Amino acid sequence: MNTQTAEPIDGVSKLGTINPGVEPQATHTPTNGSTAALKISSTAQQSGYGSDRYKRVTFMTTEERAMVRTGTRVFLRADRISARGPKGTKWRVAVRCENGFYPRVPTPEEIASLRASTGLV
Repeated sequence: MNTQTAEPIDGVSKLGTINPGVEPQATHTPTNGSTAALKISSTAQQSGYGSDRYKRVTFMTTEERAMVRTGTRVFLRADRISARGPKGTKWRVAVRCENGFYPRVPTPEEIASLRASTGLV
């Protein structure tokens, strides 16, 4: 199959480029090392850790929930570190799933930006 002439899916071609005139369904705010693009929640908390069956992000404000639904990355601080050693972090990003908001570990670039902007590990 020739991927150059493949039909677009939700406004994004199979080559990963956005087709002009077609709006994608989800947007993402890139951080690019900029602290202005980072939305850090002061109220959100992670419930459930490790091998717990149900892990959720709770106590997010209505504005933060709307931001996650539109694709903006909302970060929070968890009570526990994600891994041992220098790769471990307490930072999480809220991800929208079909029945709630789940905590996920951010990308290394986002973690570096969060650490630089707040001074927290």
